[in-house]
Amino acid sequence: AAVAAASAAGALEAARARVVAQPDAGEGVITVAVRLAEGGRLMRRFASAQFVGTLYDWLGVALADQLGQSALPAAFTIVSQQPRTVHGDRSKSLAESGLTDRQSLVFIEPAE
Repeated sequence: AAVAAASAAGALEAARARVVAQPDAGEGVITVAVRLAEGGRLMRRFASAQFVGTLYDWLGVALADQLGQSALPAAFTIVSQQPRTVHGDRSKSLAESGLTDRQSLVFIEPAE
């Protein structure tokens, strides 16, 4: 159990290390708003050329910090609505995944 906890904490720190500073607002920058299940919202700016994996890293770290956890939360999927789009390919850029508006609203669903 101690090895699993250390591994989980290591995964959180690895994700934290991959999260870079927010870019300034401007051309090629989008703001992603994440609607949380309990009704809250998290927001952050990203360059549209950044990878979807970066969004997952940031969101996992932000959720762990918000909940006071020392490990990444349970697996989740990031989804846009209208049209419904699952942003599951972490190797795509945010723009390639369809997150191109200056502000994009996404939701979290449990991973299948």
